[in-house]
Amino acid sequence: MHHNMTLPGLESFHVIETRDENGYYHIYVERPREVIACPACQTSTQKVHDYRWQKIKHNRVFNRPTMIWYRKRRYQCHHITCRKRFDETNDLVDRYQRQSQEFNQAIGLETIHGKTFKDTAQRFGVSPTTVMRRFDTISESLLKETQQLPSIIAIDDFKGDTDGERFQTIITDPSNESRLIS
Repeated sequence: MHHNMTLPGLESFHVIETRDENGYYHIYVERPREVIACPACQTSTQKVHDYRWQKIKHNRVFNRPTMIWYRKRRYQCHHITCRKRFDETNDLVDRYQRQSQEFNQAIGLETIHGKTFKDTAQRFGVSPTTVMRRFDTISESLLKETQQLPSIIAIDDFKGDTDGERFQTIITDPSNESRLIS
């Protein structure tokens, strides 16, 4: 199928086919075949071992939920002592993941902007646990470990409604105005 536009995140892929089924927009893609270095012995190879289809959840395209079907190529090293099989590299999805990198970034942005995990999960069609994992990944780089407790600690209880509990507690360092534990 011929297309006159490139979809964001799919610039290095060839679009094989597009379908509109069951309310989802399905995009079938593959990378062009290339000479690639074996990760074990660095021998260049172009020998294809097999192909596998990988289903990837992606951002909305044309305002429809989108699934990308990636025809993943697996190469085999032709060096006599190596013979290692390995996947081609791509910038669409991380290893062992089922969601595209752009999809994960979009979820991360939504959680940072103060949306609840449940609302974000419903909007993206994933579980709240998935949204919490994305939030943890993003916030991990922003948090710093407390090496020593401050000389003054402020403890405050307040009325809340998360997890069926009536009250929440926040512990802060009032001299630095930073939250320690929540």
